Amino acid sequence: MKTKHRFYTGAGALLLAGAPVLTWAANAAPAQQCTTQAALQNQSIKVDEAKALFVPKAQNLTSTSTTKDLLISGDQLNEFEATLTTYEVKADGTLKVLTNSASAEGQDFLTIYSFKQYRSDGSNKYGISIRLDITYHSSSGAISLPNLFGFLSAGGNTSKFQGTLSLSAHGLVNSKIAALLPVPAKLDDSAAAQYFSYMGALKGLITDKDTTIDPVLLSPCA
Repeated sequence: MKTKHRFYTGAGALLLAGAPVLTWAANAAPAQQCTTQAALQNQSIKVDEAKALFVPKAQNLTSTSTTKDLLISGDQLNEFEATLTTYEVKADGTLKVLTNSASAEGQDFLTIYSFKQYRSDGSNKYGISIRLDITYHSSSGAISLPNLFGFLSAGGNTSKFQGTLSLSAHGLVNSKIAALLPVPAKLDDSAAAQYFSYMGALKGLITDKDTTIDPVLLSPCA
């Protein structure tokens, strides 16, 4: 089975201690132009869709069967992708994807670091995602996106940015996950480093013997 790896970034390399390093990919696609929070959400899929893609020979399914009953494993997800995207959140709630730099005075932002493992079917991607959302407000200054994490965590900028971090897992079924999902935390460099550690632990569960994959249709924007 051919394995594919993609590493995209709309906001440059992560400079925070403990964060994974993302590099520019020669064939990296530009960030999807999603403009609503709803477009960032993954979608559940029907049993028939999952069966056709992952276990076409599965038998003994009933009208009450769910995608969990297909017993899909992490080994069946042969494509990997890591993305880092920053959106400006407009006053009406709409989103604008950002590149390079942005004036930050009095503005709200959403930065999403997402790890995805999936199988493609045409332009659609079905699988799991582990996602770190950073929601923050700027009272002054300007954001240099290639140095985003270092900029937000620098001592001189602490008073200029206030926000929270939250971590979520999609498409993974394992009783251990609940213990690894922390409550949303205030944005600072120590919390961010801790959250990247949690992400690493969640990624380790993908091939855990007790994990079942409940694949979702992954958002192209997050």
